[in-house]
Amino acid sequence: MSNEQGMKQLNLLFSESDNIYFDYKIQKEVDGKFEDRYVPCDFEDAEYFVVNPVKNFNNRKESNIANYQNFVFESDKNTLELQKEKLLWLNDNGLPFRTITYSGSKSLHAIVSLQIPLQEKSEETTKIKYSIIWQSLYNYIKEKTGLELDPNTSNPTRLTRLAGVVRKESGNLQELVHQGELCSEQIISDICERYDIKVGPKSKKQPKFDYAGLAFLEMKIACDVPGVLSHVKKCELNYGADNHKQIFKAMTWISDATGCSYDLNEQFILKYMWPRLQELKYPYSKLDNVFRRVKNYKY
Repeated sequence: MSNEQGMKQLNLLFSESDNIYFDYKIQKEVDGKFEDRYVPCDFEDAEYFVVNPVKNFNNRKESNIANYQNFVFESDKNTLELQKEKLLWLNDNGLPFRTITYSGSKSLHAIVSLQIPLQEKSEETTKIKYSIIWQSLYNYIKEKTGLELDPNTSNPTRLTRLAGVVRKESGNLQELVHQGELCSEQIISDICERYDIKVGPKSKKQPKFDYAGLAFLEMKIACDVPGVLSHVKKCELNYGADNHKQIFKAMTWISDATGCSYDLNEQFILKYMWPRLQELKYPYSKLDNVFRRVKNYKY
């Protein structure tokens, strides 16, 4: 019997030329215990698929992702009725979901699909930007809906349920319950601007972030000066009169090692220090003044 729902779901999420990686689940005995194992297969036998297209069918490692376009979110802590009500409300009020699929058990799987796949200068910066967008969407969905989301769906190789398949454990149909629009770059940009910082939306006086630039700088720091992040985190605990000197030290360190501008370095430091500063009710206007002093600081 043909799986029309599954085909419809995949046509919404992938282009005709995309490679789609499918799996089904088995139980394998290991040291006297049964563990779940996922086995590659064709569409006809599939229970799951990787949420983003792959370069080839050798594996579903992150290095094998061809396009970074789809983001999956799951919630199984709330009732199915509440999940559906909240997700469909959000779909009509700010964030379009390309598909929402019933898992056949306790959760709905909602997928946001970009109009244009992420395309950065390198695969590494694309991965970082994907992570930033996923975290921003996660924060946004949680705040707007109040749903308890699974925090472990951020991987671009995440397996998600294929619609039109009967789930073995429950006997229930994995059903496509919603099909919607692609998500525009403007919607993503607006959400990222307000929700990347984990403490929630920012006020008008708070900093704006250059996410593409930050992704590049984070990659450079990870490669060239991995110790700088721990140094910046130590600065979080020291907001005394000499704090501007500590910030200056970190910014100089980053600039010398990466060749990136002070303005971009400010944003990196803000990203990692600002959540703690907000907890301390430290006004952004004061921090902005610190940065001004840093730029004019002389040894």
